[in-house]
Amino acid sequence: MIFKGTPRLETDRLILRKIESNDYKIAYEQWCNDPEQVLYTVHGIHKSEDVTKRVYDRWIEQYNDEKTMRWIIELKENSLPIGMIDINNTWSKYSSVEPGYIIARKYWGLGYATEATMRVMEYLFKECELETFYSEFMEDNIGSGKVMKKCEMTQEGCLRNRCEDKNGKRQNLISMSITKDEYYKINK
Repeated sequence: MIFKGTPRLETDRLILRKIESNDYKIAYEQWCNDPEQVLYTVHGIHKSEDVTKRVYDRWIEQYNDEKTMRWIIELKENSLPIGMIDINNTWSKYSSVEPGYIIARKYWGLGYATEATMRVMEYLFKECELETFYSEFMEDNIGSGKVMKKCEMTQEGCLRNRCEDKNGKRQNLISMSITKDEYYKINK
């Protein structure tokens, strides 16, 4: 995999761009302090705007490392940030990466997560020579499952009773992926 950092990406409705210094304000207001937003994530809610600011400042500093790929998802029509998407590089030495995304609740179900994920996937396969794009999500997180299916990912398996959501409910972890060859067959 070739790392090329976090370029500005566009879709029909979205701009994906690097985090800017004031983004923490809307992030805290729209998605970082909402328990519903983080029910199925490994991180919890931010207890104050200062926490979000510290996290976002750290992420901005990480852009100096070309391996950092983290975008604010912004509506093209009004430049409003509605979420973010990033790439977990844990398996990048094997040319496999996992997206993480969060969309402000009032924009759920409108296809924005799918649109952003597909654009990042395209960038990674075409520009960065990625081999495998994969995701794991808690089984009750139906929205994430729909995003992965719309992105043409194939279910690899079910890791039974593998984790807990923020309410303490045991969850199966569903694993899905798409390979470079599969991506190019679909997107001729």
